[in-house]
Amino acid sequence: MHLLKACTRQLEEFSHKPPAYAILSHRWRHGEVQFDDIRKDDTACSLIPGYAKIERCCAQAVQDGLEYVWIDTCCIDKRSSAVLSESLNSMFAWYRAAHVCYAYLDDVSSDEGLDEENAGFEDSEWFARGWTLQELLAPETLYFFARDWTMIGSKISLASTVARITGIHSDALLYPERLYFFSIATRMSWAARRRTTKDEDMAYSLMGIFDVHMPIIYGEGGKKAFSRLQHEIIKVSNDQSIFAWRTHIPGRRPPSTPLGPLAESPVSFSRSSAIHRISPDKWTQYWTEKDQAHLQGTIPHLLEFAMTNNGLNITLPMRELEDHKDIFEAILCCCTGPVVWNGNGYVVECEKAKPVCIYLKKLFSPHVQHYGRILDLDHKGGIERFDSGYVLQDIHLSQANMTTPRKEITSPNFVVQYVRVLEAGFIPKLNVAPRCVIDESGDGTALLRMEMPLEPDQCLTVARIVVQRPTDGECFTVALGASSFKSGGGPWVYATAGELDEGQVKEAVQNRSKMDWARLPLRTGDVVNVTMRKTNSGSVIYGGNRGDNEYKVTLIVHTPTSREPPKVKNVLVYTPT
Repeated sequence: MHLLKACTRQLEEFSHKPPAYAILSHRWRHGEVQFDDIRKDDTACSLIPGYAKIERCCAQAVQDGLEYVWIDTCCIDKRSSAVLSESLNSMFAWYRAAHVCYAYLDDVSSDEGLDEENAGFEDSEWFARGWTLQELLAPETLYFFARDWTMIGSKISLASTVARITGIHSDALLYPERLYFFSIATRMSWAARRRTTKDEDMAYSLMGIFDVHMPIIYGEGGKKAFSRLQHEIIKVSNDQSIFAWRTHIPGRRPPSTPLGPLAESPVSFSRSSAIHRISPDKWTQYWTEKDQAHLQGTIPHLLEFAMTNNGLNITLPMRELEDHKDIFEAILCCCTGPVVWNGNGYVVECEKAKPVCIYLKKLFSPHVQHYGRILDLDHKGGIERFDSGYVLQDIHLSQANMTTPRKEITSPNFVVQYVRVLEAGFIPKLNVAPRCVIDESGDGTALLRMEMPLEPDQCLTVARIVVQRPTDGECFTVALGASSFKSGGGPWVYATAGELDEGQVKEAVQNRSKMDWARLPLRTGDVVNVTMRKTNSGSVIYGGNRGDNEYKVTLIVHTPTSREPPKVKNVLVYTPT
């Protein structure tokens, strides 16, 4: 850490604990004194416009009995990426360790009257910048100075005014040690109206406020940097308010588009300032009493959640909305309402608070309870109280694509051929989806081609084959289709006893409990065998062991990349036992 000797304005380096120092918080302007500049003689430095600010800061430090000051413009060697990364990761700690912080507001005039109603003070750009948020919160002692270095007041004396300007809870200004007791959503909301020159700095400037560290990668973009910040926070915190963002960012995706669990920027938390954490012990105790029927394997992991390469695995109390099919209301372990500081944290009772809920859209997925976050129902305002109608569920929230929109996926081709089915007395009836083209060849092979591409996260039934024997009424249904899910997507085949209409097939396919997805998803060129048998009771079912009155139908589905019908034999075969 480099410090500037106040009386000589020379840099000195300290490898271990530095001496007491003052630290400057200010707005960068044109002509700032850099690391190399300050190492020159005073005559050369004095020609740089920003040198006057350094002189006055040093003079104030000497007046306060301090020998050293730290100023970000000239105390960081920004030519070294390693030094810059270390400095940005250490910034919050350096401001917290400072003996005093001088907040220099060069756009505030001392002639306007230095009282709490000073309009110039409230309109200062200093309150709108990203890096100055941590510079306001970290120091225990902070004084505001006007353009001519006249003192305006302290962070404590102006706490109510600063709280009104910034939206920061006054306790965070008066008691810096309480910062980490505020919920993640609340702290994020304090940054929602702030801006930085570089997009990535919006995330980097918040590292200390959430007590995390991460590599500095300028050029990655603001969204990626903010995503990495949230991933780092999740590694060290079980505060679910990180998912309590509400605001849709204009110009991005429509509110009805399923989104990932993480916000794109602090702007999404602009309406989350009054969200408080609920004690983990109280939360677990509450749902243990409320949801005895779903305790097994769930309650012990109630506050555990983890990000994967494709989204979030989490346990949430949920219920389906009556007026919106496949839309669920999920309650987070946080709430709004009055809280009280009890010496160890802010206390809130579940029964007296208003729960914070998010809305999830169920996505068709082969492996898990798969959902996407939606915002178009946030206007409902949530629920007024905790209710017993919620059921704890282990779910997966899909992560939205952070780079480019997913492209349309070409639908697969299916080859179907009937061999010895008619000889066994079965009559197949082929029902195809709209815009599905059937190309037939002379040997009985049919190639099914979809002319319509799949949209992202879509499941489409291409064809439904009902195979029935009129003599005894035996019947089974085979459905062919494809999905475009990021996880577990691709061509699929579904077989079941009896005749299913189009609606029943769709319902069955969307209910993963009715499908053996471990066997049935297909890749291009794959085949799958579907075994049907007749039970002792005379009904036809899928799968099972061999037994009396059993017969087998082997269905082989091929998904070639070529649009030309290949010569495939024994695609749909009936074999009596």
